[in-house]
This record gives sequence, C-alpha cells and structure tokens, in this order.
Amino acid sequence: MAVAVTNTSIALYNTAGVITANPATSTSTNGTEVFTITLAKATKDTILIMHNTGAAGAVSYSVAVGVGVFADADALTGTVADGVLTAVKLDGAYVSATGTIVITFTPYTGQKLLTDHAFTAYVIEAV
Repeated sequence: MAVAVTNTSIALYNTAGVITANPATSTSTNGTEVFTITLAKATKDTILIMHNTGAAGAVSYSVAVGVGVFADADALTGTVADGVLTAVKLDGAYVSATGTIVITFTPYTGQKLLTDHAFTAYVIEAV
C-alpha cells in the first residue's frame, strides 16, 4: 500500500502552521507501506516526524537514497519505539530526481501498521 504524504509548509519565521497527520493504511500482517513526500521546493529543511502510538513493538523505517552529487551511499534506517514520537531532519541526499522522498515503514513482526501500531507520519517543510 502507499500513502501520498501531505506536507506542512512553513515559509516565514515566527509563523505557526497546522501539522497534517498522514496515518498508515496497511492492515496486512507484516505489511510494509511506502510513504511518498513531494516537496514544494528543493530544500534541505525537511523534518519527518513519526508516531508509533501502539504497544506492539518498534516500527522500522528506511528512507531511500536520492540522486545527484549529495546522494548518500546508503538508505537512512532506524526504528520508532512503542508510544514514541520521533523526528528526523532529512537532508537533500534523500531527494529523488522528481523532488520526492520515499520512505518505507515496516511493522514489528506479526503486527499491522494501521491497527496494531496506529502509525502516523508528519512532514514539516521550511520553504
């Protein structure tokens, strides 16, 4: 399954923005889900916030490698523990040629992203 992420863009300093929730939709046991972030403009100021609200184990994430001179050699990977809100500032190395960032989320073994983890991602883009 796939989720097209709705970003929160903030253009001015000292300005509040409403952060949009992007919940997982996968109800498959062990089902991974791809979230695609489409940037308003090429920026190095993109914050990914991940919320694992369940108590079913850690959710794993993998941010695909982008393209160009600043592309990293490896995907950015990590986990989000039970009940934890985690933030990562993504650099330009993870932006594809089409201006997107692709992230794959994987539930804990035997679990589902939507029902067991109630997983949600948020993206803040400083433009």
